[in-house]
Amino acid sequence: MTLVRDEDDARELPRVEFVRGTADEDDLAALAAVLPMAYVQEADEATTDDPGFDAWTASRRLRRVPPAGARWGRFSG
Repeated sequence: MTLVRDEDDARELPRVEFVRGTADEDDLAALAAVLPMAYVQEADEATTDDPGFDAWTASRRLRRVPPAGARWGRFSG
C-alpha cells in the first residue's frame, strides 16, 4: 500500500497482516482510515536535532598509553 499526499511525497506503508481471527469489513475500514495517517504523523514528528559540534570533546590525536609492564623504558634501577 502506498500513501500519496502529494505527487512528490509518496511513502511506502508497512504491511498489515491478520494472523488470528477474522476481520470484518468494519474492522478493515477502521484500519484503512486510521493507520496510514497515524503512521505518517508519527514519521513526520520523529525527527531529532543534530547536536552541535563541540571542539573540546573532539580529540585531534590519539592518547598514547604505555603497554602493561613497560613503565619507564629500559631503566631497571
